[in-house]
Amino acid sequence: ATCARTMRAPTEYGAVTRDAAEEERPLIGGARARVRKSHASVFGALLAVAGMAGLAMRRGARARAGIAPVYAVEGSSTFTVDVGPCAITSDLRAKNPKFFLSGVAGVRLARHNLKTDSFFEWEDALVMDEVPNQPAYRRKFSLTTNEVNFEYGFVLVNRRGDYLYEIGEHSSPIVSAWKVGEPTCVQKYGDYFNRVRTLDANPSEVNFVFGSCESECPPPPPPPPS
Repeated sequence: ATCARTMRAPTEYGAVTRDAAEEERPLIGGARARVRKSHASVFGALLAVAGMAGLAMRRGARARAGIAPVYAVEGSSTFTVDVGPCAITSDLRAKNPKFFLSGVAGVRLARHNLKTDSFFEWEDALVMDEVPNQPAYRRKFSLTTNEVNFEYGFVLVNRRGDYLYEIGEHSSPIVSAWKVGEPTCVQKYGDYFNRVRTLDANPSEVNFVFGSCESECPPPPPPPPS
């Protein structure tokens, strides 16, 4: 006799959906940037140089204010996310009890590349590899790729095949890392909160804790003296 198994569709937690028209909406930063209008130069030969310098200054001011400049970050990058105990908090478990009935089995990297129609779809997310030989208070997954050039976020996968996005709307885990009036690793984009390559401090080496701007879970405090 044979036993047939019905394949169950995975459940998605923290859905992230946006369409191509919304890509043109202005980015909203954690801090407000003050933009000063520059006067036009009467020296035509200096216009191009001044324009490029102004662009660089505006990009720098936007980045310092937590407002992501809008351009594609090209080249290969290594993305590493820590999903250790400091990431899987009691609050995250309480908000997603059904998801955490099964343990975390893996992590994927969801993305929206600039000027594309793919917005963080699960089917388009990149599989990350677990880093071996980690201490008990850390659990890292990593991926080196040149296929993520603009917005992105990490996605937990449980043993049932369900997935939990850190990015998305106001109930998403990453929202707690978005600080009004402070520089941050998170970009508010309309009603959505995402990570953006142009806010990464080191675009070639990206290290975060799931749902946080921290780079990795800290070691536990030492035991009290006996």
